[in-house]
Amino acid sequence: MLETSGDRLQATAALETFTVPGTVQEVILSRVDRLDPSAKQILQIAAVIGRSFPAHLLPGLATEPARVVEALPKLLDAQLLVERAREGRAELAVKHPMIQEVAYDAILETRRQELHRSVAAAIEAEPDASDPARHGLLAYHYGRGGDPTRAEEYLLRAGDDAARAAASAEAVYFFEEASRLYLALHGEGGDPSKRIMR
Repeated sequence: MLETSGDRLQATAALETFTVPGTVQEVILSRVDRLDPSAKQILQIAAVIGRSFPAHLLPGLATEPARVVEALPKLLDAQLLVERAREGRAELAVKHPMIQEVAYDAILETRRQELHRSVAAAIEAEPDASDPARHGLLAYHYGRGGDPTRAEEYLLRAGDDAARAAASAEAVYFFEEASRLYLALHGEGGDPSKRIMR
């Protein structure tokens, strides 16, 4: 686009075909699109998992787990992902919410649902079930994964967790969401004892 001519810079013909991205999202999307396929896939999986997550989740969610090892340094160097330590364990985080949004939106809906269900299964398989946000995360991922029955189950558990922690606003939110899902699934039918609870 520019070339030196003596002590000056001159525009080349390529300048006429160069387009400046119109939004920050377009800039991020162009960065994501320039990634090799493995790095792009890993970034998209990370975007589905959430803003920050245990680093060990990534290999189990990738179609080729060995590729995570080579893709991760590229994503860290590009400042799309960052490393953190939380409570003595290694975590990864998407550097900015807008990066997560752009990477997430670039995934086909069916693949996105499949990834959410895979993330939920990976969280369920975690040996440490003491994370207070665990049931809420499972409800979120099953809901986004197109499994409303499992989402409802975990919304009720998240509501119970919040009620025990005296987080009444959160408890009400989870119970209302569970009720909404139950009614959407069963309408006027369903288990009468469950309908009374709602």
